This record gives sequence, structure tokens and C-alpha cells, in this order.
Amino acid sequence: MKWLQRCHFCDEEYTVSSGKYSMYCSNACKQKAYRARLAKQKKAREEMRDIIVYGKVDQLLEIIPVENRDSVSEMLWKVFDKIKDPDVQIAVTSLISYATRMSNAVDRSKAEA
Repeated sequence: MKWLQRCHFCDEEYTVSSGKYSMYCSNACKQKAYRARLAKQKKAREEMRDIIVYGKVDQLLEIIPVENRDSVSEMLWKVFDKIKDPDVQIAVTSLISYATRMSNAVDRSKAEA
């Protein structure tokens, strides 16, 4: 028994004679689809990392006095737009988290005094 199926990657029709359903017309299409999925996942991870990093920058700006916030914000965004290395972004995010924790500790100690 034979029937026609469509490849999920290249959308080409091909004849299938086995009882097992296959999604791709060839191993090449299967590999291309795999690489496309990996690229999509990598892009999604990078976008999520950017969202997290930029969210941390917004947190950092909250601890800066209001009168200086605009100029510091502009400078930080320029620096962050230049940073493309994920390791550097993670290090900067760690420093921002540390600065935020220290600021919160100072605020708590002032409130207790």
C-alpha cells in the first residue's frame, strides 16, 4: 500500500510505502528542520536574556537619585547596546543585583536607626 505525504520542512509531496508515518521527505530535510529549530530556540533564549538584563538596568536606575536619573539612564543604555558578549552581560547583571541588594540593606539600616 502506498500513499502521498507532504514534507513538513520543504512542503514537497513524496510517496510513502511503509506503515510508519514520517514528517520529512529526506534525511537532509530532517537535519535542516533540526537546525532551524535550534536557531529559533537560541534566538528565544537570547531575547529572554536581553529582557532579564534590561529589566536589571531598570532596577538599577531606581536606586539612582531622581535628578541624575536621565543622564545615567542614557549612558547605561548606550553602554548596554555596545555589549554583545553574553558573559559580560551576565557579569553586569550580577553587579547590578549586588548593587540593588546593597542599596536595600542601606535603606533598611536607615529605617532601623
